[in-house]
Amino acid sequence: DEFIFKNIPKGITLGNMLHHLFENIDFEGAEEHHREELEKLLDKYYPHKKADLQDGFQKMIDHVLDSNIKIDGEQISLRKISNSKKKNEMEFDLRTQKVDLVGLDNFQAGEGIELGCNTQHLAKSGLLNGLIDLFFFHNGKYYILDWKSNYLGDELGCYEGQDNLNTAMNEGNYHLQYLIYTVALKKYLEQRLTKFDYDRDFGGVIYMFLRGNRAGKNTGVYTNKPSLEQVERLEWLFNSNDSAA
Repeated sequence: DEFIFKNIPKGITLGNMLHHLFENIDFEGAEEHHREELEKLLDKYYPHKKADLQDGFQKMIDHVLDSNIKIDGEQISLRKISNSKKKNEMEFDLRTQKVDLVGLDNFQAGEGIELGCNTQHLAKSGLLNGLIDLFFFHNGKYYILDWKSNYLGDELGCYEGQDNLNTAMNEGNYHLQYLIYTVALKKYLEQRLTKFDYDRDFGGVIYMFLRGNRAGKNTGVYTNKPSLEQVERLEWLFNSNDSAA
């Protein structure tokens, strides 16, 4: 905790390094593989602090991979997700026409969930392009995962409970982010799976607030599965007639 809350830097550089770290490592890989990938990134991002940061980040990797992720009746450990079952930085294009911004502002995403703060940046027509940090398959279902390095406070309690994490999600407008991801992924899977069933085949979205992740616990883990009704409503609001790819 001292390392994560006091010693590691804050800011976009750290976020970029952690994204690249969890993008590059084999979750099932040995500690030596994780250490090698970590060393490469420390040489790039924090060469003068490498000796001070390496052991702490190594422990952080273990905590993240051994976190207890609970979502929609499933329990997931990232350490058991093989490279063949995951895709990093999955890019998508989602065409929009006559986006109903008023309807989007009034969209009911769930109790305590706010969407309206940044919808003004969405063009009424055009192409939404994005990158999903991690798309993976587990126990018959497909999942979206996003890595977050946000600093929410200097103690583990700041990362406990869905209320605390929901506040961070609202502040970053991450709910709108994952709803757009879900619409795009639904279209993607509908094109590729002849009998795709959203309720059966889509597991939901996972946001990993990396500073709060601890082995065997669900701290720092935000999960949600938008209902099919919500996703279809969003499709109508976006009027997205073209495919996601």
